[in-house]
Amino acid sequence: MIIVSQDKMEHVEYKNIICTYNCDEDIWWIQKFNGNYNDLQNLGFYSTKEKALKVMDMIKEKYLEYERIQGGQLYTIDGFIQPQIHVLPKAFEMPQDNEV
Repeated sequence: MIIVSQDKMEHVEYKNIICTYNCDEDIWWIQKFNGNYNDLQNLGFYSTKEKALKVMDMIKEKYLEYERIQGGQLYTIDGFIQPQIHVLPKAFEMPQDNEV
């Protein structure tokens, strides 16, 4: 799944997403951690910790949900089985602060 930043300028893979506090600006950032704290990608900012954590939960819930389950009978030598193909969500768009 990809995450689309608030400004729609960045699309990043759902991997190593972190929540950080910027005390100079008094805002909470959701960022992509690229293995180095000097190379963080800002995906969205929020006015409170509660809003930032809620968005983190929204990302997790979107990642874990299934858009649809499809399948049909699959015949084998001993009978048949019902396969299920799970299609994970493709994208999550970061909401604006006033949308949380």
